[in-house]
Amino acid sequence: IRLSLVGSEMCIRDSLISEEGPETTIIIHWGLPGLEEHTVIEIKDNSTLCCIDGFTITGAAGGFDGCGGAIFVSSSDVIIRNNIITGNWCANGAGICCFGNPSPTIENNLIYLNEAWVGGGIHIQN
Repeated sequence: IRLSLVGSEMCIRDSLISEEGPETTIIIHWGLPGLEEHTVIEIKDNSTLCCIDGFTITGAAGGFDGCGGAIFVSSSDVIIRNNIITGNWCANGAGICCFGNPSPTIENNLIYLNEAWVGGGIHIQN
């Protein structure tokens, strides 16, 4: 299963769980650094616990104000697990960026080959 995003992002309010796992469920954002800058998955000001489980997330370029290429979390509790997060670019937190007093649980992910000036893999800021 491949979900391709061109110049857009997914804003989720609930859980996003793959039944097939990250080897077969791939979310690709087609963007280039400086062009069509978007986060792939965005969780903002959520009052319920969200879970992102079992995806490959790749191809992000940019993000919300230069934060969070693949996954951007703002003022929300989130569980990010069993994912492959690779090949993303952003100024801060190319793989995962959390800020605004977040309480993330990040477990059993493979996070590699992401590029950023601060926190290529993960950037967490209160």
